[in-house]
Amino acid sequence: APFTTGSVFALGEVCALVSNKAIPASAFTWDTDLATTRTNFVAALLGVPLQQHLRTTSGSVYGNGTDNRIMLGTTGEYWFAVSGTAAAFGDWVCLAKNPSSNALLPATVEKVTTEATAIGRCVEVVSASLVIVRLKQVVIPGV
Repeated sequence: APFTTGSVFALGEVCALVSNKAIPASAFTWDTDLATTRTNFVAALLGVPLQQHLRTTSGSVYGNGTDNRIMLGTTGEYWFAVSGTAAAFGDWVCLAKNPSSNALLPATVEKVTTEATAIGRCVEVVSASLVIVRLKQVVIPGV
C-alpha cells in the first residue's frame, strides 16, 4: 500500500486507508466519541504492516524497490495486547483508546459488543493480557 513520507509503521500495528494512503491507527482522525471513531476506522481498515518503517524523513522501506510502499497483511491472525475487559474466544475486539489522548492504540485491543466497531474476533486467549485475533476480511475499493 502507498503511504506518505513521515508515516511510521511498526510490525503488528493496525492501519487504515485514508485518501488512498495507509496510515497507522494512532494517526486516524478522532470523531465525536470512541464508538464513532471505531466505526469509521473499521470502515477504513486496511491491515497489519508486515514491514516496519520507522524513519520519518524517508519513504524507503527495506526490501522494497519502490519508495513509499509498505506490504500489509489484509487477512489472517495476529497477536495483540489486551486492555480493559478481558476478551474471550469468539468476542469481537477493536483497538483500545489511548488513555492520555483522543487516539486509538495501534496494537492494543479490547472487547466490543458490535461487529460494526470490531477489527476482528478473538480466536485464542494466550493470557489475560495477550490474545490472537482473526482480522476481519479487508476489501480494498478499486482493487
